[in-house]
Amino acid sequence: MTEVVPPGYYFLSPVSHAIMLFPPYDTISLEQILSIRNLAKQINIYDSSNPRNHRSRYAQDGADITLTNGLISYVEDAGMSSGDEIQIVLSDNTTNTDTGITSTVIDGGDSSSTALFTIDGGTSDSQSVIIIDGGSS
Repeated sequence: MTEVVPPGYYFLSPVSHAIMLFPPYDTISLEQILSIRNLAKQINIYDSSNPRNHRSRYAQDGADITLTNGLISYVEDAGMSSGDEIQIVLSDNTTNTDTGITSTVIDGGDSSSTALFTIDGGTSDSQSVIIIDGGSS
C-alpha cells in the first residue's frame, strides 16, 4: 500500500533544491519514498525504481535525493516554483537499511478489529517504537 503526503505537509523550495516536510511526515525514512513528482510542471523529481536518474546525467555518486531531519534535498534542476503542487508517494512497508528494522502500517479497521503483528527489533542496540491507534470507540 502507498500513502501520499497531503498538501500543507510540505514546503517546496526550488531555489534550495529542497522540500521541507512537516509533522508527522518529517520522521519518514528515505526508503519510504517511492516517488516525488511536480504535478504543476509534470516533472519527475525522484522515482525509487530509478533512484539515480538525474545523477547519471552529471556523473555524480548517490541517489537523486537525500533526506535529513525531514528535509529532502534533490538534484532535479528544471524550472519549478515554490507554489507548485508536488506529489510525494510513500510506501508503508519498508526496511531501514541502517537498523535492519522493518516497519509496516497495519490498518486494523474500527475499534472492534484486532491486528496481529510481529516486531523484529533489529540489533540489540536498536529501539522499537510502536504506535497503536485503536480507532473510534
